[in-house]
Amino acid sequence: MPIERRAREALRKHHFRQDTRIGQHFIMDGDVLSAIVREARVSPGDNVLEIGPGAGTLSAALLEAGARLTAVEIDRGLRPVLEATLSPYRDYEIIYEDILRLDLPELWARRFMDTPPLVVANLPYYITADIVTRLLNCGLPIKVMCFMVQEESALRMNAQPGAKNYGVLAIQTQYRARLTVGMRLPSSVFEPRPHVESVLLHFEPWPKPPVSPMDELMFFRVVRAAFAMRRKTLVNNLCATFGIPRGDAEEIVRGLGLSDQVRGERLGLAEFARLSDAMTGDW
Repeated sequence: MPIERRAREALRKHHFRQDTRIGQHFIMDGDVLSAIVREARVSPGDNVLEIGPGAGTLSAALLEAGARLTAVEIDRGLRPVLEATLSPYRDYEIIYEDILRLDLPELWARRFMDTPPLVVANLPYYITADIVTRLLNCGLPIKVMCFMVQEESALRMNAQPGAKNYGVLAIQTQYRARLTVGMRLPSSVFEPRPHVESVLLHFEPWPKPPVSPMDELMFFRVVRAAFAMRRKTLVNNLCATFGIPRGDAEEIVRGLGLSDQVRGERLGLAEFARLSDAMTGDW
């Protein structure tokens, strides 16, 4: 029986009503599921962590590809649905917890000691940034992450200096991983259909970040300060956040070869690293 048919029957049998407020838009197209698994480059024996398996259609496709699957699902009401959809398979574990509260070091020690996982998910749109940020900053080994995300979220995470949607999220993400935009997923492949288009976004964690600030905490403080008030200049934001006298802030910014009228959205990773180094130890 096709995966999507088994999932639909399980949803009907257990009278499960999807809650779109928590992102329950399930992928019910077998060709799309197969394409996602191919793009995620899942091979037999791979450890895969899936976030939000929903009705289990992607879970089943991953298991068909030979993955050793661990899935984290916040909605315990999906337990009978997942058990029915995944009934032909054995090499999986479903954890009914919130991925944002789960003890990740304990999970890694128990399930991923031998091989770092690929992380694959059809992410709920409203917590995409929170999940991506937590995983990229957790300090645990991850082979690659492959997420279906709202197109707007992908544009924000992959934005470059000077773009309207460039900000803290883009810098945090690109500091931790190389991003690649994959296939587009029209709303028609989801049930119920969302009001937005989705894309498959690949994250390949860097062995080490592309820049090396002297103080990483200061680096991120400076980044957040630069975007605290987007319509203000970098100098104004540094003064407001750090209490720096205006003259000193102007001197720091000009010392980097930048105009004292520049805004934070014009700076790339390397410039933010140089700026945070110039402020480390003094502010």
